Amino acid sequence: MGVFFALEILRLLSMPPLGNQLQDGYTVFSDEKDTGLLALTPIYLLVGVSLPIWLHPSPCDVTDSAQFTIFPLLGGLLSIGIGDTAASIIGSNYGKFKWKGTTKTIEGTVACALSQFGFIYFLHHLGCMPYLNSEDVARIIISVIAGSVIEAKTTQIDNLVLPFIMFLVSI
Repeated sequence: MGVFFALEILRLLSMPPLGNQLQDGYTVFSDEKDTGLLALTPIYLLVGVSLPIWLHPSPCDVTDSAQFTIFPLLGGLLSIGIGDTAASIIGSNYGKFKWKGTTKTIEGTVACALSQFGFIYFLHHLGCMPYLNSEDVARIIISVIAGSVIEAKTTQIDNLVLPFIMFLVSI
């Protein structure tokens, strides 16, 4: 997070050698959520991906004393890194049917959910999530679908909201 703050200060003050290049990149990639003087989206992204790890009571429970499962810790990576990215790419390139009252597409929402399910299946196949009982599968399905729908419907900064919701549903 310190690196993001340092880069943002360089951008704001146009300090050489990176200030102007950072401003050019900010201009190209900024959207309607990046209003005001500061670009907080990269910081929100870092906090969102890390949030489940910070909130989990024992993220490194190697003794498995509480029937540890990795799924709650993956909430940030799944919802932002996998789902939100797939929704953005598929929705903006192939989306035709919009959700009522939003600019988000149903195709993007479906891509969001399917990409997360695919990644979870991949992890299960690799042995990272070897013992999934019916309760675990139900939590996965509910949290992924809830996160995907909320991603489509929210106008807020979903980089913070989605990992938090996915974490809460999956614990």
